[in-house]
Amino acid sequence: MGYYQEVNLRPYGNLSHDWLSKLEPYAPRQITGDFIKRLEWVLINYIKNRAGTLAATPWHDKERGLIDGLEAINTAVRALLSAVDKSVPATSYILQRLEQIKEPHFARDDFYPQLSQLNWRTHLLLEELRAEEERGDALPMRSAWWSFVFGIATIYRDLGGSITVSKVSGANQATTKHSKFVKFAHAAMLEFPCDLREHTAGNHGNINSFSDALSDEIGRLRGLEGHSQKNEAAFSLRLRANGGLSPSIRNKDAP
Repeated sequence: MGYYQEVNLRPYGNLSHDWLSKLEPYAPRQITGDFIKRLEWVLINYIKNRAGTLAATPWHDKERGLIDGLEAINTAVRALLSAVDKSVPATSYILQRLEQIKEPHFARDDFYPQLSQLNWRTHLLLEELRAEEERGDALPMRSAWWSFVFGIATIYRDLGGSITVSKVSGANQATTKHSKFVKFAHAAMLEFPCDLREHTAGNHGNINSFSDALSDEIGRLRGLEGHSQKNEAAFSLRLRANGGLSPSIRNKDAP
């Protein structure tokens, strides 16, 4: 694993080599094999999504014109190449006559490589612009946090742990004892680069604030399971396809 990656040409830190050792003290059991891969995927996916949100290229209607214009150029170039490539007597005759019209010399080999280069470059730029548009439009602000909580909770449950989270208020702040699940998720969040973390501002990563946000998101996940099984199933299938995550957060461990 590397120590940085780029999103929209902006470098961000990556996970350190010893990230797993920071989480294992709070895991229900030793994390091995596929669990390491699944957990790594959740963390790396958070970095990419969070960085993509922070460095998103803003796309509006007028910027969409960039893609429309480039698509028109690419279509025209491909059509021209196709016309020149036709192996028929008429094409050969036309090219010969074009050469003979006047100086400077203008043979097929003079312009064809340039057309091919333009076709290749417009194709690559189209891919880049479409990716920038997708990152700018399709990353809601909660997407990284949502995926992180869902992934962490699912893996923790599969490891045999209990998903318990407490809301922290002024009345119980001094006596609150955070569950191992909260400490596990909090330790994972602290492994991210500082500018990508969420709900950790303050001393020692502010585990109380983190626990509150985690409790809210777990509550939404349980509500989703209770009231919209179809939506959760679709979300679960998408996560499982990307990282092999299991599909369910059960209600029996509700705080």
